[in-house]
Amino acid sequence: WRKPKEERQFFELLSQGSNDLKMEWTLLQSPKGCHNVEWQNYGNSQSNDWTHYSNTTMIAIRGGQPKSLNLVTEDDIHKMSNDESKAWESAQIQIYMGTAAAAAAVDPQKEEEEPNERREHTTKRPRLDNP
Repeated sequence: WRKPKEERQFFELLSQGSNDLKMEWTLLQSPKGCHNVEWQNYGNSQSNDWTHYSNTTMIAIRGGQPKSLNLVTEDDIHKMSNDESKAWESAQIQIYMGTAAAAAAVDPQKEEEEPNERREHTTKRPRLDNP
């Protein structure tokens, strides 16, 4: 369901930012017991916080014994009832707020050397050749 590696790449790219803008992330809501597992560590088996959370969070699966979050398989997901599926999703949902932060100040001398890339956006239509 969640793809932690791809999620971390998303957050890292936006956190690094570009010439004009970068994002700072604030965790607004997290499942009980997961408040200290932020995006940098979610799904990271090297993180003690993630390992503790994923090993101690139990998920019920229809027709079987509850499993820890880190042992739930795709087959288990398909076996879940609607309520079990909601509980499983709720154990993983985190809500973040991204705030735009100004990047480093622009060096005026460097600005003169390089053309200004902050130009007004215009839409160009492809040229169609008549047969």
